[in-house]
Amino acid sequence: MDTFGLPQTRERAKLCRQQLADAWDPIEHRDTEKNERAVQWISTLRKYAIPKFGKRAISGLPKQHIVDVLEPIWTTKTETASRACRV
Repeated sequence: MDTFGLPQTRERAKLCRQQLADAWDPIEHRDTEKNERAVQWISTLRKYAIPKFGKRAISGLPKQHIVDVLEPIWTTKTETASRACRV
């Protein structure tokens, strides 16, 4: 568990009070973030994987086909490549 000093605790309390005043809904915020990540993940697949794999199931592809898609982006677009791996 994280521990905070008095100044950090006051800042966190101030933020919480502001969120309550703004009627901020943490569940709605979490769900919005999940939806945004899902859209981004699908976009990544459409851009990098689907053009190479088409409608074939990933489970039926040879390992080298998957490596061929990920290799060009692995070092230059690390986050994008890791999203593509979450299939």
